[in-house]
Amino acid sequence: MKITVLLSRGIHPVSGRACPATLDAQAISLALGLGVVEGLHAGAAEAAIADYLGHGLPALTHLVLPETADPLPALTGHLRAARQDLILAGRQSQGGEETGLLPYRLAQALDLPMVADAVGLAIEGDVLTVDQALPRGARRRLRLKLPCLVTVHPAAPPPLPFALGQRRRGRLARLEAEGMPVVPLEEVPYRPRPKLMVAAQAAERRLMLHPSPAEAATAILDHLRGLGLRR
Repeated sequence: MKITVLLSRGIHPVSGRACPATLDAQAISLALGLGVVEGLHAGAAEAAIADYLGHGLPALTHLVLPETADPLPALTGHLRAARQDLILAGRQSQGGEETGLLPYRLAQALDLPMVADAVGLAIEGDVLTVDQALPRGARRRLRLKLPCLVTVHPAAPPPLPFALGQRRRGRLARLEAEGMPVVPLEEVPYRPRPKLMVAAQAAERRLMLHPSPAEAATAILDHLRGLGLRR
């Protein structure tokens, strides 16, 4: 069983320095014992990426790209050639852009089924069993055929403790961007996130009896503007 764990550059919340992302290290912990595991990172040269080896990862490939390059084409090309059985990733990066879209875009590019928010994994033959985290602490068990892509939930088992000896024993291969597609990272205008709608208190509720369609529409729009959900 060939397993790749996608690795991102995390940012430490206190020091602001580059470090392993917690969710990616949790993905390594889930992957170990299921098969032959290797890490894969696509991005600018960064010494902190090698620290993933200290969390039990035996081997790591770093596809070195310019700082502003989109990592998706390089990851897609490498993984398509490698023909991995299982691809794991944290559900979002740590301290970076944190959109969480890359695993979905990658699964679409590779034409793979995807399951989000795994907290447990088991493999039997070519079938993967996923324990998936649901809201309010609920769990759901899913089974799907390999190959596939799975993202890891924060409730998954914690990362293995960092060990300097393991980091030194791990194998790190750096591949320059020569011959790999380098696409500039697309920038989009910033849009503030809308506020979540919450249940109104009794004093805030407004009751309209038999309003006309125009009056009801106006009241709804006014309410949404007050919540910041519409301009």
